[in-house]
Amino acid sequence: MFSDFNSQSNDINEVYINLKSMWNDFEYFTYSKQSHFYKLPRFGEHIGVNHNLANLKLYQDILVYNFIVDNLPPGSKLLEVGGGNSRVIQALKQQYEIWNVDKFEGVGNGPQQIHDQLGYHLVSAYMGEFSPELPDDYFDCVFSLSTLEHVYPENNETFKNVCDDINRVLKSGGLSLHLFDVVIEKEGVQTNVWTNQLLLYIFQHIETVNQMIPFSEMQKDGDLYVMPEEAYNAMWEPVTHQSYKIFGKPLSYNVLWKKQELLKEQSINSINVSSSLPSSPVNNSIQNNCNNVSASLIIKKILPKISIVTPSFNQGEFLEECIQSILEQGYPNLEYIIMDGGSKDGSVEIIKKYEKYLSYWQSQPDGGQYIAINDAFKNTTGEIMAWLNSDDKYHQNAFFKVVAAFTHYQEIQWLTGRATAWDRDGKLTYFEASIPKWSREYLLNLTQEIRERRRFIQQESTFWKRSLWEQAGSNLNLGLELAGDFELWVRFSRYAPLFAIDDFLGGFRSYEGQRSKLYIDKYMQEVELVVSQERLLTEHGEYTSSTPAPKPIIVKVPIGEIFAPKKQNEQQDNNRGRATVTILEKGESKKQSNQKDDVIIVTSIAPNNYEKQRAAIDSWQALGFSVVSLNIQSEIDQLQTLYANVLFHAVTRDAHSEAGRPLVYLDDMLLYLRQHGTKIGGIVNSDICLKADSNFRLFIAQESVNSLVFGNRINLASIDDVYLQQIDWIDNTVGKYEHGFDYFFFDTSIIDLYPTDTFCIGMPWWDYWMPAALFPTNVNLKFLDSRVAYHVVHPTNFSDLAWRKYGMKIGRYYLDYASYAKMVEEIQSDNYSHENWYSFDPLVKLGDYILDKIYTNERTKIIKYCPQQYLAKDVSVEFDDSKKKVTVINFQQ
Repeated sequence: MFSDFNSQSNDINEVYINLKSMWNDFEYFTYSKQSHFYKLPRFGEHIGVNHNLANLKLYQDILVYNFIVDNLPPGSKLLEVGGGNSRVIQALKQQYEIWNVDKFEGVGNGPQQIHDQLGYHLVSAYMGEFSPELPDDYFDCVFSLSTLEHVYPENNETFKNVCDDINRVLKSGGLSLHLFDVVIEKEGVQTNVWTNQLLLYIFQHIETVNQMIPFSEMQKDGDLYVMPEEAYNAMWEPVTHQSYKIFGKPLSYNVLWKKQELLKEQSINSINVSSSLPSSPVNNSIQNNCNNVSASLIIKKILPKISIVTPSFNQGEFLEECIQSILEQGYPNLEYIIMDGGSKDGSVEIIKKYEKYLSYWQSQPDGGQYIAINDAFKNTTGEIMAWLNSDDKYHQNAFFKVVAAFTHYQEIQWLTGRATAWDRDGKLTYFEASIPKWSREYLLNLTQEIRERRRFIQQESTFWKRSLWEQAGSNLNLGLELAGDFELWVRFSRYAPLFAIDDFLGGFRSYEGQRSKLYIDKYMQEVELVVSQERLLTEHGEYTSSTPAPKPIIVKVPIGEIFAPKKQNEQQDNNRGRATVTILEKGESKKQSNQKDDVIIVTSIAPNNYEKQRAAIDSWQALGFSVVSLNIQSEIDQLQTLYANVLFHAVTRDAHSEAGRPLVYLDDMLLYLRQHGTKIGGIVNSDICLKADSNFRLFIAQESVNSLVFGNRINLASIDDVYLQQIDWIDNTVGKYEHGFDYFFFDTSIIDLYPTDTFCIGMPWWDYWMPAALFPTNVNLKFLDSRVAYHVVHPTNFSDLAWRKYGMKIGRYYLDYASYAKMVEEIQSDNYSHENWYSFDPLVKLGDYILDKIYTNERTKIIKYCPQQYLAKDVSVEFDDSKKKVTVINFQQ
């Protein structure tokens, strides 16, 4: 069904997609604008953050990060001026050679020490000192964020030295990008604007790519972005000790130049970076065919235009969230039209807030939803089309996933995602447990399932090519009031099969009083009419009814990796009907990958604490579990000889940008298990010993079917205590750890139910996420309340920042908006005590709330593992009446 990739040796092909096409006109980025947030994809800790509540650094981080990724290929040499704890460095240092120059003296509230200096070069100097440690003509890009406005003294000699030093270290044609903090509406300043005069000097003395825009003109721009007062009060006022009114409104003013020798010869859209792409079959093939193309274009291609239409009438309660879900996709080639039917509820005022980002909008009586959609689509030009009703919304990165699928598989004419639903407050409440096989025959037999199970092709998740729209008549059927989408799908099915993307694209908002609930009977009447008419046409031989359903595909962003079945090493998931790719690592046999009766524990061994981790790994293998450790390649090189019986799998990314350490994402662990053919998988912390008898693995295999089995640990004083009293299992323990979980076993068919996120093993809250993310599903949760897991107490490398950051991340899923906003406000208040983090009330309450939800969930069952020898000795079993009745299991082999 699918065409093979043209890679030479990899089972997975990487599709590089140009996420940006606007850098040719850098004048658009001369100062910070609201619209930049809708065009620049987020990274790391900035994902999902509301920019109206954030530090100015969020804007500056994502601008610099995206500029570098889009214009400089991996391997390029970068120098950041100042900011040694830079989030940009942490996000890029695995792909680029990065240097940082700073004396860490705290100038301008800058850093005074480094939290993580691994992976890049540090030079203790300031620009303008011409430090010999910084080589001449070396760097492809020099950049700074909120640094050069702290250059003193402010005179021409200082300014000239700084600029000359930057040009000294740049290669010919190298880029120099600098983001200055500027403050407007500042009381007591003659021009009402404050900036370091170096900014003006650069525009006056260097031929910059962008021209300076006068501050007076900038302040008239309705698109201007300044750091909001709420964010200033939370983050800056404790440092400045001045009110927002007195201090002024901070914004970012940005300047770009190329090394002066070549400035007049080239413009930014024709930069040829001398660094080559890293060697790989894909990149070598590209380079062989594109010798005359600049390096910045080798790994990119122009994205197809997407046309989205939103019909709306008196939906002001939901309209803004719908619009934001479209604009915040950050998709650069978007054509967006809003057709309002003459609303009187404030909808027009909402639309006007965003009209600068719209291709067209109107508010007038239009004759109904389907007429409005038809009229809008007549005036669109996008290759890919969809509509989204004003009370619904898209998931993050939906457009990039859609484009990756359409781009790589030319046979796809229309596609849909895994159905999801939101409640009135915009909280995700439903995940489709399995993807239907959307054959034409199934579609024409769907009426009973619609009535009984409400199973639809979800309009909010469906996209199609314009060529199919035109082939099917280029319109919605105006003879129908409610089932126009279903009738369109039936017409589409005449000409092309529906492909399913095994991911979240859009979601339907479900609430009382909406048309789809009030008029479900009329909708069903229209569906049955459409089906009966189509069957008549089929019976007369005009169309076939036997078009099969393609297997679902998986799309990964941001680099657009697409996973699909190959002719070799193809694995079939009988529960899902979805093909996956088996990737054989060096030294790994097919037998190991295909052991369906095996239970694979995935972990991430750290390159330290060898004794504790060795004891843990040995305990798992003694029970018959296979062990796989996911690590970055540099760690594998250190660990492989120490753990001869462990299979190591190299990950292509790590969580440095999220966690400050090369931790492994849970998403990558789940992906590994999904691809490797095991029915039951596990995730266990690498220092957790498991103590049981030989039946335990089979017990886990049985209990994990269609379930998640999880439990917590017993804290020990030493490793030896695990092996004491082998007969009676007497525990020399410090105590039972009740604030989280340490091991998880599960049926791999549930993996696809986990939303994509940035939780990683080894950081706070990840263990809460594993069971809590399954609340909206029908998966059984089984808490194993037995002493089978042990942990040696040791000093923790606790991160207060991670405790807060991931607490806010998980809180977004499980708190209503008002409660979440209150928690964030308390976390950012002066009452927050870094020294007494665990007693900090908002996060402790959040943890207790989620734990209570886990234990009291109607699908949570508390189980025990009781080996036969202890049942024979009449060992008592503890019951916890405060939770639920414990089920005692006498497992028979």
